[in-house]
Amino acid sequence: MKLFSTLHFRFICLVLSLIATISSCKKEDPEPPLAEQIAGEYNGTYYLLGPSTKINLPATTSTGITATLKITVSKISDEIVNIQVKLTLTDKTGKASDSFSKYDGLLLKKAANGDIEGYEGTTKRSTFINGELSVGFPDPDPTKTVIFYGKKN
Repeated sequence: MKLFSTLHFRFICLVLSLIATISSCKKEDPEPPLAEQIAGEYNGTYYLLGPSTKINLPATTSTGITATLKITVSKISDEIVNIQVKLTLTDKTGKASDSFSKYDGLLLKKAANGDIEGYEGTTKRSTFINGELSVGFPDPDPTKTVIFYGKKN
């Protein structure tokens, strides 16, 4: 009778352990849509002009003009966004002028390394990795190609 009680006790302990293990396993929450992951406002941190000229932002010229940058990513659907880049130049008196560049309808894809990339047709125009967004505006003259970088607010 004692053997039966010991086996019965062990069986109950095993069943309880299995129940505890199964109930403690959580299903992973699904990953939010790509557009939701990158939508928002970004403060410009720097831009690259051509292959090697890096300009940290905000930047002030020798004549006192200060350049700042804002990038806005708007969700259109789960995988499509609009991106607007606004470069603001402010002179010493406080007068500001804005220039805009944008991409409408970029298709987002997740790269094998986890980056979120934005495509215009088959051409990659943006990359989001570790909270930093880059948006490139190519030019036939490579020295005039600009890539803007920003961190999410």
